[in-house]
Amino acid sequence: MYLGKIVEISKTEEIFKNPLHPYTKLLISSIPSLDKKLDINEFEFDNQKGECVFFNRCKFRKDICKNNTPQLIEVSLGHFVSCFLIS
Repeated sequence: MYLGKIVEISKTEEIFKNPLHPYTKLLISSIPSLDKKLDINEFEFDNQKGECVFFNRCKFRKDICKNNTPQLIEVSLGHFVSCFLIS
């Protein structure tokens, strides 16, 4: 959930193994680990507003994200993502 909007739903194990939404990836990558480092340059913040709630933090955003709200779509059994990158 980001800013009160659901961006990804699945079983916990599936989310940790295969995060699909950029915000979910950010959350998972911020978990402390001795094996990896968070690349803070991978995520940005620039005050632009769009219909996608994660628009202003997503470096992968597309033009469609500016004026359209992505719907939750089922990408695999029980795994739903709200992102135009996945559709």
